[in-house]
Amino acid sequence: MRKKFFIALLLLTTLILFGCTEMTRSEKNLCIKFAGKSYAFIPNCTTESSCFEKVDSLFKTNLSYADESYLYEIKNHVARSWYFYNQALLEQKQITKYCNDSDAVGAAGAINQAQFLISDSFAELDQAMKKSFVLIAKKENEFTKNEIDQIKEEKIYLNLIELRQIVSELNYGATNSDTYVSYYSKKADAFAKSSASKGFDVLIEKSPFWIEHLDIINNTVLDELGIEKKSYFPFIQNAIPFIIQEAETAFYKKQSLLALQNFPIYEFMKLYSDLGGNNNSALKRFADLINRISENEKELNKKIENLWITTNKKIAKTSELIETENKTKEFSIISEKLILKTINTNSDLKKVLEEIKKEYLNLKEKKTNSNLNKGEELNKLFLIDEDLSEIIFQLEFNQKGFEEKLIEACKKEAGKKDFEKENYNTKTNQLIEEIKYFSSRVKNTSGREGLLACTELIQKKELLTQAINDYNLFESQKKEVAKDCLIFIEKIFQTENFYELKIEYEELKESQITKENMGEFVIKCNSIQEKIKKQLSEENIYKKILAEYLESKNNLNKLQKIYFYSNNNKILTQINSFEKTINSFDEYFFEDNLIFEKIGLIKETLLEKLETLNENISKTILEETINYVEANIQIKKINESIILLNEPNYSENIIVIENPFEEINKEIYLKINKKIDLFATKDDCVDSIQNNLLKLNCLPKGKTIATFFEETTLHQTEKDSIKYASNELSLLQREITIEPKIQAKKVLVKTLIPKDNSLTLVLINSKEILSSKENNHTSFLIEELKEDTKIEVNYYVKNGINISKELVETKTTDLDETLIYKVQAKNNFSTKVNATLIISLPSTSAEIIIYSNNYTKKEFKKIEEKVVLQNQPMEANEILYYEIWVKTSNALDYYKEGLERQESFFSARNLVEKEENTRKARESEKLDLMKKVFESNIEEINKIELKEKEKTELALMKQKLLEKIEELRKKQEELLLIGLISQSKKIKTTLDTIINEKLDDEKSIAKAFDSLVNLVYSSDNKIKSEVEKMWKDILKKTIDDEELTTIKNNFLETKIEFEEIFYLDASKSNNLFLKLKEEYDLFIKKLKELEKTKNIEQKELEKKFNYYIEYCNTNLNYFEEHLLKNNSELLKSKFILPLTQTRIEKIRFLLNELNIKEDSIENKLKIIEPLFDEVWLANENVKRQAITSFNDAIDNQSSKEILSQGKKLIDENNFIEAYLILKDTNQRPLDLTGLGVFLPILIIIITALILKNNFSKKEKEENEKKKILNEEWEKIE
Repeated sequence: MRKKFFIALLLLTTLILFGCTEMTRSEKNLCIKFAGKSYAFIPNCTTESSCFEKVDSLFKTNLSYADESYLYEIKNHVARSWYFYNQALLEQKQITKYCNDSDAVGAAGAINQAQFLISDSFAELDQAMKKSFVLIAKKENEFTKNEIDQIKEEKIYLNLIELRQIVSELNYGATNSDTYVSYYSKKADAFAKSSASKGFDVLIEKSPFWIEHLDIINNTVLDELGIEKKSYFPFIQNAIPFIIQEAETAFYKKQSLLALQNFPIYEFMKLYSDLGGNNNSALKRFADLINRISENEKELNKKIENLWITTNKKIAKTSELIETENKTKEFSIISEKLILKTINTNSDLKKVLEEIKKEYLNLKEKKTNSNLNKGEELNKLFLIDEDLSEIIFQLEFNQKGFEEKLIEACKKEAGKKDFEKENYNTKTNQLIEEIKYFSSRVKNTSGREGLLACTELIQKKELLTQAINDYNLFESQKKEVAKDCLIFIEKIFQTENFYELKIEYEELKESQITKENMGEFVIKCNSIQEKIKKQLSEENIYKKILAEYLESKNNLNKLQKIYFYSNNNKILTQINSFEKTINSFDEYFFEDNLIFEKIGLIKETLLEKLETLNENISKTILEETINYVEANIQIKKINESIILLNEPNYSENIIVIENPFEEINKEIYLKINKKIDLFATKDDCVDSIQNNLLKLNCLPKGKTIATFFEETTLHQTEKDSIKYASNELSLLQREITIEPKIQAKKVLVKTLIPKDNSLTLVLINSKEILSSKENNHTSFLIEELKEDTKIEVNYYVKNGINISKELVETKTTDLDETLIYKVQAKNNFSTKVNATLIISLPSTSAEIIIYSNNYTKKEFKKIEEKVVLQNQPMEANEILYYEIWVKTSNALDYYKEGLERQESFFSARNLVEKEENTRKARESEKLDLMKKVFESNIEEINKIELKEKEKTELALMKQKLLEKIEELRKKQEELLLIGLISQSKKIKTTLDTIINEKLDDEKSIAKAFDSLVNLVYSSDNKIKSEVEKMWKDILKKTIDDEELTTIKNNFLETKIEFEEIFYLDASKSNNLFLKLKEEYDLFIKKLKELEKTKNIEQKELEKKFNYYIEYCNTNLNYFEEHLLKNNSELLKSKFILPLTQTRIEKIRFLLNELNIKEDSIENKLKIIEPLFDEVWLANENVKRQAITSFNDAIDNQSSKEILSQGKKLIDENNFIEAYLILKDTNQRPLDLTGLGVFLPILIIIITALILKNNFSKKEKEENEKKKILNEEWEKIE
């Protein structure tokens, strides 16, 4: 049920005095006792804005715009409640004085005013509480719709549980849950059940408050909020009329204040504190709840925002890693077989990444269309992030230190003895010997040689496994390989002419093939095939075809990345078209390698089509990159002074051009939507700007920046309006508009003070700020100017309306006297106003009638001893006339009452002379003198009260100045903490100087204000200049290093964030400054480490390169010398020639060219490594043939002399000579057992192919020979 509770402080004090004319000693003491009590923990504040600031300090929120607006209303209600409460305290002081004087009559005005103030205070607090419940229901509804239930691991889920508990308690009644609502109910119910509330049961009033607030909660109905029943809740404000009635009844029953001495004032005040105080109250519970919700919402939103950013970056990084050539890719078989990690990710992981991209874009589209709740958003982003992290882990695992992992796995594999099992067939002896050989090579080599040997070892072991599992299948596969090899060679020789390889091929064709030598035949054929592929791959046209094909795929990925960032459907259409074209070329390539036998006859046409395709894709990439970059150019102010209005101001700006795609190494132009004349500083790629076109000589990946100075002139326009016109103080409100509408930091505004100004209040977006008065101008500083900033200056001016009053007639009868006053009111404003006319009278307890000039009765209010005419329309400079008729029992007593009140006024201020003159007039019994002194005193009292108000305003200005000084004290300490010692000392010195000044007038306060403005500006600029200094140093020292570039980009991102938050959040900006220092220190540290290790690494790389050069030249010289000398003999002996003379010369040419090339050592190594591999494998091939020949010689029981000579040559690495010495001892007669019919198979194959390609007329004969060919292959089993 809805209980209307009563938390009166002064109301009860005034009620116990209600109706008094004189007091006994006991009643006087009771009056002082009651009037002196204040039990509510409410902060002291003297204006609505200062009360709002204190309320606002309880809330540290950053909710949505709608929620913040609604919360603002709640805070405003509480602030007004506190303001009315504090105003009541001022009245309480007057009551205390009247109690001391035993003046119950004199307290009447204060009692009346305090009653209204307390009533308003209660009403405002109730409104705040009502709206707080509505906000809670809104948040619970919002969290439920956002499926916060899905993210139970987040703190915000606990908020949802608490909100649901509160809504349940609003619906079904409070529990002992200790929530905000249960606390509220607990305090209210405790009062209701206490003895203090006895006799006040009728205060309970039933009325469901939810009904009147349904329209606020997103136009929903009760069931949507989960509120099924009508809710009743305790509020306070409507208790007031009944309290007054109870107090009156108690007083008049006993005709004594003693009747109210047991009135529960403490309990009422305690309840007010418990509900609406600033500490340990329901309000504080609500503030804490909203703060937690805001913080957790902020944390959730930040987490989601960060996930969008990190997933975006990870997608880009994953694409780059997949497309980057992996130097360990050629050893993928080692990773797959020994480490179980796939290196070649260009297929599987790329497909996974495409699926992730689709999921990401779908999620992004749902968010753009406002069709994505927070729970789903966070969950799906987490999953995407985890998937990307796994892919990146795999890719980076393949790259970072992977060579060492491969070597370690290889040596472990080489140590296994699994090839020495007894049950192996003797037919596999050759494979076993090769496995032994390569196992030994793996154990005794390292680096690249070890990896090459390991690759051979794994391949041989796979062949052995196949042979053991199914030897017949193993042999048949050899035949298939031989067929494919022969067909390949024949097709190539139709278009290409490799003389040396043709000779080798002719030797192969003359070979006789048997079941036993099939493996040797395949090896020789494959050797020729690989040499052909090697030579073809180095011919310019084939190199260009492969390069163009790979470039087309790479360009397509670049375009897909642009689409991913821009989400432009036009790009998607282009991607689909290009992809279709690229797919049409796939039949000529296999796993990014050329299928030479298909390309030979169409190579020129294929190259032309691929070049055209790449031109079109590259053109599209350039256009779309420029479109994206242009759309995302950022221009921000980074260093601006305090802006003065109506004169030129200069600010430093930064233009940030972010390119997340590939570097563009050509001249481009970007459109800039800002007038820039000249750059102050710029990156190397930035050339110039003219007519809003920015010329770039290049556009690197990442951020490109330039700075420029901008001249800005802001103008202010002013519009004055009279918001309140009165003969006491009128309110002239000046609205100031600043044009053009821009965002700026620290704008100094000066505006002319109007005539007869008394008090000034400056409001920025309804919040009071510090101002000063000097040279007839009001000056104030706007910390942050936005396009919608509302600027108001409220001037309280005197003499806006002048009133003169004259007692013109006294009518006397036997029963009473009527005093007739003529009143003249003049509007001194040059515009029409609705005036409030306040006319002081000696007393308002008499019967009063007011007539207008045409003798129409006017409605008026009595406030203290004044009559108030409201909403009196007055044209500019118009004069209105009134008559006031006061009917009193005695005119002398009437004026005595007024003079006695004036006398008390002067006495309270120790104005002895004024007090004495007033007393004499009162005691003179002369009406004319009383009237004259009374009217004179009115004018004097008005002046005194005005001066007191001005003094209060001056005190407030001083207080705000001291608060600003305190802020700068904290700033000084922060500067000290972040290492800016000299600037900290400067601030301290200036602040100490200001504090030592008297600050007792407007001039001294204005001077201090100017000093603070300059101090804030200089301290801010010092911090910003330190940041700029670090940034310029980083730019100067940046070198081409991935880690340093990352640190540089991180610094720039933090720097931009720092500049955005600098004037908004001092604490966060200081933390960012410290972060910038850490990043700068890290940059310098890494730079030094890099410079220190770079020479060592460079020497290691150079050492490796020189080793490769020396190794290749030594072995090439050896091959050239011995192959030339023994070429014919080697061919006859079935020796497999690893390199032709042409190939040797080609490799030597490439080595010489590379040796003198001006390039980085890293690039040189990339080029030389495949050449080294080729020479190393050739040398291993020769070595293995020599060792095999030596082993065969042992088996054939060759002479010791031959064996000794062969071993010596092998030990000397003279493998060819060793082979030639040992070859004669290994010749054995051909074993044709089980062979069946022997045919020169190769000749048949060749003949068949030639007939097929060159003699199509003899198709029948060709088919017959193919039949014979197939039959002969089948016989070799």
